[in-house]
Amino acid sequence: MRHGQREPSENDISELNHLEEQILKYGSGFPESFETTVATKPVSRSLEKLRVWKNPFRSALPSHLTNKGAKSVYEYSQRIKQIYKDVFAGETYEPDRYNIRHTQYSRAGRTASALAFGLFNG
Repeated sequence: MRHGQREPSENDISELNHLEEQILKYGSGFPESFETTVATKPVSRSLEKLRVWKNPFRSALPSHLTNKGAKSVYEYSQRIKQIYKDVFAGETYEPDRYNIRHTQYSRAGRTASALAFGLFNG
């Protein structure tokens, strides 16, 4: 199973920071006359929003699984448990019996934990 929704990677955040710099650099280049004579009101509002846009992803944990991602994996495992209720009925997690493996990335470990919790404890 692939991990759930994650935070942007360091590279993604860097690219968004660069985009923010470009917007700040060139965003003031639209003359006021453009907005009042050419642009419609929705376009004018969009330009104003673009001028003040800031990168919302300043994560201290790039590429980590989000809470929403963990919840979606948990809900997915609940659906699996419902489909295979005869297999999981009354079962508890036993590492010797159920080998849930994941890569070294923290998002993968958190995904595996959410999956196991949904299958055996949820």
